Amino acid sequence: MSIRKAADAWRLLHGVVCLYKPRDMSMKSLYRQLANNLCADLNALEQAPMKLIERDIVQPHPVTQSLLVVGRKTQLDYSTHPLVVGDRYRPEDMEISALHESDTETCGVCVVGINAGVEKLEKIREQRLINSYIIDGQLGRETYKHKEDSKVTKRATFDHVTPFQMRKVLARHESHFRRSAFEYAGADAQSQEAYELASRGPPRPQMDSPAIIYSIELLRFAAPYFSLEVQTVGETDTYLRAYVQELGLNLRTTACCKKLRRLRQANFTIDHALLAKHWTLQHLLDNMALCARVLNNNKSSTIVRTSESPSSTSIMADDELVERMESDSTEDDLDVRLIEGNSESATETSERRTTRSVNSDSNNNTVDCLNVPWGRDY
Repeated sequence: MSIRKAADAWRLLHGVVCLYKPRDMSMKSLYRQLANNLCADLNALEQAPMKLIERDIVQPHPVTQSLLVVGRKTQLDYSTHPLVVGDRYRPEDMEISALHESDTETCGVCVVGINAGVEKLEKIREQRLINSYIIDGQLGRETYKHKEDSKVTKRATFDHVTPFQMRKVLARHESHFRRSAFEYAGADAQSQEAYELASRGPPRPQMDSPAIIYSIELLRFAAPYFSLEVQTVGETDTYLRAYVQELGLNLRTTACCKKLRRLRQANFTIDHALLAKHWTLQHLLDNMALCARVLNNNKSSTIVRTSESPSSTSIMADDELVERMESDSTEDDLDVRLIEGNSESATETSERRTTRSVNSDSNNNTVDCLNVPWGRDY
């Protein structure tokens, strides 16, 4: 879609766009750069013709030298001329706001509303959609305000930490947040309402609640560095950085966040995001049309990793997510609990796995509440 007139472009410049926020860029800098780029492109387009006004032609009388009107002429109205009043489109005329205010050190997907699109952001927040992050951390090091460039306030040994231990702690945290998810969704975990809610996918909080983490997965571990994939609702960047430190304390050491990257915000992923070099009027209008189609799709969806690459993601409906996680997450969580409890022998554990596998194959068309990741009880 090619636009020649600035007035036509301005009428279309009302909506939501998805940007890729670079690291070490504050939100104010992002707003300023976005507004400056838009205004520069708008002012470069064909402007509306300047108004014309009629003025009297006054000449002195040849004898008396008194001023007389001898005719009228048409000329430009210089009260609206760009050399007098400046550019027609200015950054202060733009209204820009983000769905989620990010820290300067955070990078990744950033959903921004422009002009009338700012009003749509509140409706997106009310849906409490799931966000996805990649968190890179470092063991044995704690910093001021949990930021990488801050002063190191504490050091600790980390040689005793193994991937198995970290996965156990992450599974324990995930189980705790699952119970909290039902609580803030307004349903008793032992009720039929909770079962029906879980069968439709991850329970979304129906009220203002603290951050709820639905999924935590260890992607990479090479001591002292590690990477996590986190799917959460109601989070802030400060909360996620503090969570990395809490994870380190649970492992009898300490940790700090090295990098925080957002892979998904609401229904928008990296595939929808524009790089900074594409923050131009034409690209933003095309992206605005793409985001409008995404918003019109009201079907709830969640990110599920489809390969070992952290950036390889696909959108999957909640019903499909439940079916996929029946055979993955539930068995992993149950195995962790069996190891922690240490109440059964290896032979009994193997027999239980075999029994679960047979029952799953024979009843693959029915959803058992105990096999659903968000089931009644654990």
